[in-house]
Amino acid sequence: MTHSCSRCFFRDAPVAGGSCPHCRSVRAYRLARGVRGMLRRAAVQFQVAANAAHNGMEQEDVRVSLREVLRADAASIEAWEIIQAAQELVDRMAVIHAETAVAIGAELIQALERAGEIAGIVGEALDAVTVRLAALA
Repeated sequence: MTHSCSRCFFRDAPVAGGSCPHCRSVRAYRLARGVRGMLRRAAVQFQVAANAAHNGMEQEDVRVSLREVLRADAASIEAWEIIQAAQELVDRMAVIHAETAVAIGAELIQALERAGEIAGIVGEALDAVTVRLAALA
């Protein structure tokens, strides 16, 4: 007995209530596009965080330095939240189309490595500003 695709209704699906291979592939492609867009937004936030951290360490005024470092911290947190949402999409994609999920997984790993680098930069900037604030007290 053949089953109709639950998305397009004219191709055969392997199981009742399931999608045909073509519809699953299209859905995985759309999810991959969404994940790539999210990773681009995370990259922008990482760049904002890196720039703010460097600006914070170069400022003469401690208050300006602290504001820049806190801005860097907020941007890195936002980027991390974007990456976590992207990870959830990749997990959903793995159920639909494993090959696409594996391919996009490499890009996700690069983003996670960049998150670690940025966290180190922001941490160093925060430590530097903390030392400067302690010296003023």
